[in-house]
Amino acid sequence: MQNFKINLKKETFNFAAAHLITYGAKTCEKLHGHNYRVSVMLTGELDPENGYVYDFVFIKPIIKKIVDKLDHCVLLAQYNKFLKIKEEKGQIKLFYKSKEYFFPRSDVVLLPIENTTVELLAQYINTQLYQELQVSKHGQITVLEIEVEESFGQSASFRKEY
Repeated sequence: MQNFKINLKKETFNFAAAHLITYGAKTCEKLHGHNYRVSVMLTGELDPENGYVYDFVFIKPIIKKIVDKLDHCVLLAQYNKFLKIKEEKGQIKLFYKSKEYFFPRSDVVLLPIENTTVELLAQYINTQLYQELQVSKHGQITVLEIEVEESFGQSASFRKEY
């Protein structure tokens, strides 16, 4: 069996979002934003009929759809034990100690993660992409790696074997 790796890094995989990170019970960053860049590395067997691992034309819109859901939103970690998040009357209310934030519900993405670190964003995108690719059944993936860069030279990757 031969494995091949494809890499995708496109301008359309970029997104801008605001977030904050808690560092335990003592510290919470100020709300701030990044211009994130997402790269996808996919390893798998060649399709014997077409000679590719995964059709670029097919996978690019899937990645774009995932990052577009995050673009120009406030990203909040739904499972962060130090944040209290309440949804009422079309608003998201966020509490951390004496800090209170209020956002229109349509501006917020509640992510099923513990913190909005670049590491956990990479894992989240990996999971979302893998689920979408499984539905499509357009190739045999053995490894999927997502890199998320939050600023030039500062990134994290999540790699999973399937």
